[in-house]
Amino acid sequence: MRIDGLILAGGQSRRMQALGAVDKGLLTLEGLSFAGHAAKRLGPYCQKLFVSANAHQADYAAWGEVVGDGEYEAQGPLAGMLAVMRRSQADYIVTLPVDSPFVSDQVISRLVEQAKQSPATTVHYACAAQTHPLCAILRTDLAPSLDEYLAQGQRRVQSWYAAIQAKALHFGEAAEAEFLNVNTPEDWQQAQSLRR
Repeated sequence: MRIDGLILAGGQSRRMQALGAVDKGLLTLEGLSFAGHAAKRLGPYCQKLFVSANAHQADYAAWGEVVGDGEYEAQGPLAGMLAVMRRSQADYIVTLPVDSPFVSDQVISRLVEQAKQSPATTVHYACAAQTHPLCAILRTDLAPSLDEYLAQGQRRVQSWYAAIQAKALHFGEAAEAEFLNVNTPEDWQQAQSLRR
């Protein structure tokens, strides 16, 4: 069973623009970019790392093979997933949003183990107090299904997951802090204080 990793960094970081023209995946936390934190988490479980990014591609290339959205550019994270599913030679890709620097090794390990135990399941995604659909492991043979979904003008991750009978992997409400999304300058300040 081959697994590749995917760092989802294709967003436009609109809510970070109070800091200027910022790509949040390139912000640093304890001297390492958010992309670097994601690569550090995914790397031990993956044969190859990809980064879904539509801007600052030369910067992101430090962490993996950079892939743009292709024909579904600016259609959200599913477009990045599809582009990498088409490029990857793996059976699965394990995905992590670039703006979730606190996701632990244990989360990634459990997603990988669950896929090994239940290979017929299309997608396993994380759930704590809330669902975290972009922290997931999915079969690459789902590319035709995802292509069809996007071609219909659909982009909601959870709706596609429902259609393909994806399964939530529960980590418990206490784990919610691990999934903190750093979307705003205030979130970034909170993330820095959590690291101290």
